[in-house]
Amino acid sequence: MKRKIIPKKAYNTSGYYVTNHAVKRMNERQVSKGELGYNLRNKPRFKTSVTNDYGNEPSYGRFCWNRIFAAINPFRKRVITVYPYGEKTLKKAQRKEKRRNGKGK
Repeated sequence: MKRKIIPKKAYNTSGYYVTNHAVKRMNERQVSKGELGYNLRNKPRFKTSVTNDYGNEPSYGRFCWNRIFAAINPFRKRVITVYPYGEKTLKKAQRKEKRRNGKGK
C-alpha cells in the first residue's frame, strides 16, 4: 500500500503555489501531495481554456492521467482547488470546451 502524504498548510510544488483552500479540499477528498505534484509536472490528459470565475479571477483546469483535476490561476501560478474526477466529468468538460470554441452544438 502506498503512503499518502496529505498536507496541512499551503506550500510550493513544481513552480506552483498550492493555496490554503486547495489544501483543505485535498484533505477532504483524500488527494495526496504526490498525486497533485504528478498532475502539475506531467502533460495533462485534457486542459480547459482560461475563463473568469465568479470573483473575476482567471483560471483553467488540468485533467491528469492519475484522475486528479486541478484548477489553476495561470497568472499567479496558484492551484485554486483539487478533486478526483471520473470519466463523466471529463466528457462533460470536453463537450463544454467544444461548444465554447464553436465546434459543437
